[in-house]
Amino acid sequence: MPLFLVDNLQLLAPQLLALLSPHEPAGIRAIAVLEGNMPGRIFVDDPTNPIWVVLQETVYGTIYPSGALPFPVLAELIPRLRHDSEVLFGLCLDDPRTSDLLSLHPEYDGRVLDFFDRSAGQGLDAYLTPIPDGCEIHPVDTELYKRLADYDPRTADYALEKGLGVCLMRGENILCEAFAGYLARDILEMGVTTHKPYEGRGYGTLTCAHLVQACEARGFQTYWNCNTQNIASMKIARKLGYRIEKEYRLLYWSKSG
Repeated sequence: MPLFLVDNLQLLAPQLLALLSPHEPAGIRAIAVLEGNMPGRIFVDDPTNPIWVVLQETVYGTIYPSGALPFPVLAELIPRLRHDSEVLFGLCLDDPRTSDLLSLHPEYDGRVLDFFDRSAGQGLDAYLTPIPDGCEIHPVDTELYKRLADYDPRTADYALEKGLGVCLMRGENILCEAFAGYLARDILEMGVTTHKPYEGRGYGTLTCAHLVQACEARGFQTYWNCNTQNIASMKIARKLGYRIEKEYRLLYWSKSG
């Protein structure tokens, strides 16, 4: 079956939005690609009137196939994608495609949590203070962004234009950084890194609380995603008050090219 790489996203975006669901695991990232807010590549069966689509966001490598996609196409496409990037696939725990995908021998099979639906403006006061002596919360600007641990030149312009970030700093030293990148539909995805040797002091929760407050003050919702093995990240998300947690299965294939 032929595969076509979409080169005119603007023309096909409305049709593709109808084929892909934001309710799939981390599905909001797929919508972000279709809205031009995240880099990605898109394969379809027909370049003018597709009945199925496979989208890959190329920041993490996660793929999102539409429900009508025949499995043999997916079995052909995953090795092809691996020549250029890692490939990840998120599945609901009861997804009937799981056994077929396991036959493709993923190198990792784990569990991930989506956190969403926070009550805006509520539940943060307990985590906004105390700020450690000699420290300040700084908004991330162009120069500070280049110093972040998760700095990615591929998405730097987009991140600074549409995202928000803050750092807990002592002088010029970054103790903890949190950044919320714009996805779609007024949703920002949270990320946080506490620098060694400052882990275990609650700085991640403090910094993220300030960032969530800044996001919500501008009318944005926030979204959190982490591996279930990342206990520290899960604890922060729960402290920040996300009311819905959705666990899913994540399969991973490394880059082969």
